[in-house]
Amino acid sequence: MIPATLELVHPCPARAEYIELRFTTPEGPFTWCFPEPPPGGEPPGGPIALVVGPYGVQARQFHDGVLGTALESSTALPMMLAGANVHVARRLVAMSR
Repeated sequence: MIPATLELVHPCPARAEYIELRFTTPEGPFTWCFPEPPPGGEPPGGPIALVVGPYGVQARQFHDGVLGTALESSTALPMMLAGANVHVARRLVAMSR
């Protein structure tokens, strides 16, 4: 896992109802589209890891270098937009080149 910094947020070019997030990492950029979150309360905090899951990119809780519970996109996106620490699997960065 490598640290990532949220660099840019804009509409996803592939799907109008999604938001595209662009992260910078020490090994290159990583861009991914997430479903637009529903309006609502305060997002929970905590570090997040973006990893390869069984059906594509998956957000998971990430504490002390250990992957935790999977997060719904509707939970993970507000956390990332609120400034949660994000880590990205090296494999995802390599795949996006």
